[in-house]
Amino acid sequence: MNVDYSKYGLPLILLALSGCATQGKPPPAISLDEPVQAQVLPEPPMPIEVVAVPEPLPLPAQLKPLPEQGEPKPVPEPVDEKVRVSRANQEARIAPTREGYINAIQVWPFTDGALYQVYASPGRVTVVSLQPGEELVTVAAGDTVRWIVGDTSSGSRADLRVNVLVKPIRSGLKTNLVITTSRRTYLIELTSTE
Repeated sequence: MNVDYSKYGLPLILLALSGCATQGKPPPAISLDEPVQAQVLPEPPMPIEVVAVPEPLPLPAQLKPLPEQGEPKPVPEPVDEKVRVSRANQEARIAPTREGYINAIQVWPFTDGALYQVYASPGRVTVVSLQPGEELVTVAAGDTVRWIVGDTSSGSRADLRVNVLVKPIRSGLKTNLVITTSRRTYLIELTSTE
């Protein structure tokens, strides 16, 4: 099986050389269109959007008339000042709730004038953590003989957090604690339990 390469090779060489023969001739002249200046088209008008007002569905027992009430009669204030103060303190007390716990921390939202109830046990330190950024001004306790009160801080700069530490020396004690900071005053009622 002898293949004669000259039969196939010669036409390929001639074809390649014919492509080189067109070099040196100028390219054909093509007339180009003149560029057109761009024009700004006006914005199309915005489509009108119709928004329907939702109508409430009448459901059973949804629309009930309000009970007619007269002006609420004010409760007369007690004559005894001790009873008035005791009643005001009772209304201002905010006790711990199950929903207020995050892990082992009771969280209260600050309310001006609220009397927060904090329970502590002998031999255990209870921590009252203030908001980050608050600066401690004064800590005052009613009974500093049977309650150990101190303060410390954690974090740094903007994350600095002041912590007030309280510990009773025995159970069955009650006192108050006033914490004054650069932002507010906290009123706390401390109770020692078993």
